[in-house]
Amino acid sequence: MVAKSGRSLLIARGDGASPEVFTSLSGAREDGITLNGELIDITDKLDGGWRTYLEGDTASPFESPYGLQSVSISSSGVSVDDTLINDWINGIPREYQITVGDEGVFEGRFMIASLEKSGAHNNEVTYSLTLESSGEVTFVAS
Repeated sequence: MVAKSGRSLLIARGDGASPEVFTSLSGAREDGITLNGELIDITDKLDGGWRTYLEGDTASPFESPYGLQSVSISSSGVSVDDTLINDWINGIPREYQITVGDEGVFEGRFMIASLEKSGAHNNEVTYSLTLESSGEVTFVAS
């Protein structure tokens, strides 16, 4: 297995046009993605006292083992414009793409769950951002 540079994980924000044009978040230094899935407990009396979860069915993409799925995105870096503040004020979901190196691309609508800006008197203004998925998120493998 070959290690990858952190620069290969990129978060890009859509412009809302049709077709959507994506631009990487300006000033980003650290980006992350968390895939969440609530497991479905199917334990019964015959499981010998051990918890058992519903498993996925690889033959059918519609048979997910999860009850509720979501994706969280985090980003932090140098604040260079007011784009994120305007998105938070407007409170509407935006289309985002998350490129995970040579593994593939996630795409879906996300809303800003939290946005923090900070700055010391002798340093740049920085931001810290958390986005939460709103609706289906797709993945296309590279």
